Amino acid sequence: MPNVFLSEDYLVRLISQAVAALLIIARLKAEKQYKAAEQQVDEALEGQLGLRASLLKELDDERLKEMLTTNGMLEMERFLLVADLFRESAELAQVRGDQVAFKRDGQRALGFYQEAMHNGGVEVDEALPVKIEALKAMLAGSEKAGNTPATNPGKSSGDGKRGIKRRAADQ
Repeated sequence: MPNVFLSEDYLVRLISQAVAALLIIARLKAEKQYKAAEQQVDEALEGQLGLRASLLKELDDERLKEMLTTNGMLEMERFLLVADLFRESAELAQVRGDQVAFKRDGQRALGFYQEAMHNGGVEVDEALPVKIEALKAMLAGSEKAGNTPATNPGKSSGDGKRGIKRRAADQ
C-alpha cells in the first residue's frame, strides 16, 4: 500500500539522510573500506524504505516503487536516491566478486534511472543521462570482460555529486 500520509518535512529528512549516506559511502570506498560502505548502503536503504536491506533486494521493482509513492505520486528524489544506493550496492558487489548481486542491483539501478529519465527525473538530477550511460558501460563491461575485483576494484560510475534541483513548489 502506498504511503499516503508522509509529511513534506519527513520526506525532506529522508532525502537528506540518503544524500549524507551517499557521501559517507563515497568516502569509505575511497578509503577502500568496502565492508563499512556496504553496511552504510544497507542502512540507508533500510532508512528509506523501512525494511531490512536483504528483504528489499528480493522485492520486485513495482513493490519498491509503491513504497516510494506518496499521495499517488512517485517521490522522484527518493526514487533516484534509492537507485543511487542500488548502484553503490552493485559496485560493492563487483568489488567482492559477487556477480549475481552485481547484476541484480546494477540492473535495478539502471531500470530505475531509465524510468526516471522518461518521467522527468532529469529535472531532479541533471547527471542522470551520464549515470545511465556509465552504468550501462559498467554492466556491459563486466559481462564482456568477466570483471572481478582484481580487474576493476571499486570503480565508481559517478563522482558522488548529485545535480539536485529544487522543485518549483519548494522555492
